[in-house]
Amino acid sequence: MALAERKEAKDYIGIYYCGDWKLINYFFSDTYDLADIKWSPDDTVIVAWDTFLEYKLLIFCPLQGLIAKYHPYEYALGIKTVKFCNNGQYLGVGSHDEKLRLFNSLSWKLIIELEHKSQISDAPDTTIFKEEESKDGPTRFVTLEGIVKLNALKSAQDKPNPNSGISLISWSFDKAFVATKTDWIPNVVWIWETTTLSLKSVLIQSQPVKFIAFSNHSYHLAVAAGTTKLYFWSLEGASVCDVPYEGTVSYT
Repeated sequence: MALAERKEAKDYIGIYYCGDWKLINYFFSDTYDLADIKWSPDDTVIVAWDTFLEYKLLIFCPLQGLIAKYHPYEYALGIKTVKFCNNGQYLGVGSHDEKLRLFNSLSWKLIIELEHKSQISDAPDTTIFKEEESKDGPTRFVTLEGIVKLNALKSAQDKPNPNSGISLISWSFDKAFVATKTDWIPNVVWIWETTTLSLKSVLIQSQPVKFIAFSNHSYHLAVAAGTTKLYFWSLEGASVCDVPYEGTVSYT
C-alpha cells in the first residue's frame, strides 16, 4: 500500500506491506501540496501529482524512489486527471491548459500533446458527429463537414473551480483509442487514435457530458449526459439509445 503523508509542511510517500503492515520504504515528494497518488496497473511504479495550482508529475519506484519528473510550465493551473491504459504502457495526463499528454511507461518520455481546440475541421481521418433532436422523429447523430466551431465556456482562471481542463479520460481495452472530455467545452467527446496520434472522431452532444467509458472487449464507447439517453460510438459510427425512465438520472 502507498500512503501519502504531510509532515512539517513537506510531502512524503510511505510504502507498506499489507501482510503485516510494516513500513517498506519512505521517501520525500518534491511537491508543494501533493494532490493524489496512483499505482500503475502492474504495481511497478507510483504516479504522484501536485496541487492543480502547479503542474508537476512525479514517477516513483516503490523501492528506489523518484525515477522521473515532468514539470512543463509554471504560474498556471496544472494537472486535473491522470489515467493509465489497461496494461500500463501509456499514461494519460489531462491538464487545465486543455491538453492531454501521453507518456510511455518504459522511458517516461512525453509522446505527444493532444490539444483540445474550440475549432476543428473534418480532416481525412477525422469524423465529426453532432446530436440532432427532431420533434417528429428520434434523436440521431448527423455528420458535419468543413470547419466546425464549438461552444466553449468562458473560464475565469482567477476564481475557484474554473471551467477548464481535461476532466474525463477513458482508454479502449487495447490502448488503440483514448476518449476525453474537457470542462471548457463540456458537451463534446474527443476520440483519439494512439497508433496515428491523431483525432479520430468528435461527438457533439446537446447536453454536457457526465460520463464516458470504453467497452472492456471492443471499440465501443458509451457516453452519458445526465438524461434518459445513452450515446454510443464505434468504428462504424455513432448512435443514440432512448432509455424510458421516470425519475432523476444521476451518476457517481
